[in-house]
Amino acid sequence: MMFLPAWSLGIAPAEGTCGDRADGDLGVADQDQLVRMPVHVVHKPSFLDMVLPPLHEAFGGHLDVDGSVVITELSPALGAPNRSLHQAPINVIAEAAAMAGLQRTTGTADFQVNHWTIQFIKPGSVGPFRARATVRPSRDGRWYGVDVDVVDEGQDRRLIANISALFSHADGAG
Repeated sequence: MMFLPAWSLGIAPAEGTCGDRADGDLGVADQDQLVRMPVHVVHKPSFLDMVLPPLHEAFGGHLDVDGSVVITELSPALGAPNRSLHQAPINVIAEAAAMAGLQRTTGTADFQVNHWTIQFIKPGSVGPFRARATVRPSRDGRWYGVDVDVVDEGQDRRLIANISALFSHADGAG
């Protein structure tokens, strides 16, 4: 019987344990029959090798010249059952707008989120949908409060979601 850790399949060489069962079941007394042999796994291309676009682009969004993130239209893939923009793309473009705002304010995108609160206000069903961030650094520069508004521009800039987030430098520095 051979055991391979799941992470080794197609990713890295591993070592397995085999036993010769021709003489019967291997019991505790038969441990000397166990043979350690290397298992050579041939690397196969997988999803780990693919170069993927930023998540907001995968959801059909793009970074606008003013630093906001925009999803141009409501596609069936992005719609919720009530034919409005689903909460996943709302969160994704809000996070991208927050990160763009942080990079614009500080010159780096090396941040981690410490707190994320989202309020869904009204459904957005027309588009384009725009997420715009406002960044407020703490006095010591260790923390950054970020507010993001997501609006449906096709419905008179209707506010569909509001996000309050708290970020810190990913390396813990300030």
